[in-house]
Amino acid sequence: PGFCLVSDGKDGTQLFTDNGPSNLQMSVSGDVHHDSGGGVFLFNNTSIYFDGSDYIIITNQDDALTMGSQSCTWDWWMYPTSNSAEKFLLGGKGESQGFFHLSIRYDYSPQGWDVRYDTGSARATRNHKDELLTGIPTVNKWNHIAFVFEDGLRYRMYLNGKFQFGQDQAYNFGAENFNIGAIEGYLTSSARYDGYIDDFR
Repeated sequence: PGFCLVSDGKDGTQLFTDNGPSNLQMSVSGDVHHDSGGGVFLFNNTSIYFDGSDYIIITNQDDALTMGSQSCTWDWWMYPTSNSAEKFLLGGKGESQGFFHLSIRYDYSPQGWDVRYDTGSARATRNHKDELLTGIPTVNKWNHIAFVFEDGLRYRMYLNGKFQFGQDQAYNFGAENFNIGAIEGYLTSSARYDGYIDDFR
């Protein structure tokens, strides 16, 4: 299984393609689009723009992203244009499905990250705001984010190649769809992501 979303469309278009081996289908809510303005990652002519009111929906057809308890890494580049409030980055579209449900957001004040997970019988939010190293993405600059999941037992997070925090937490990724730019239950919230994203995989 695998997923790779890069901005490879013309300026203003809304067709997104999974360049990974699973060829997952995507749809959009609102005006999220390929955009040549603002920051552009490396050699791409465009990046994917979110205006704080829209998001991408990724369909996990044929359980292609049902990772279970395998070790895996999620990483992406992001260029936030606002940190004025909490910002939801991504999340599964399920709640209590008997599998690990994950949502990720970051906050400007107090600075840090929230990782919200649902094991199927209970939901918890781990606030990573007390670790000495914890930082958040810099506004109007490209930042690299990586979440590393290990052996079904723990996760670690890196910002621009530097370790930020880790947590011992059993996981078992299920068959749900997921959003980029918003999380389930907060789809109309002002906390949806503002800025650019590219190379999400």
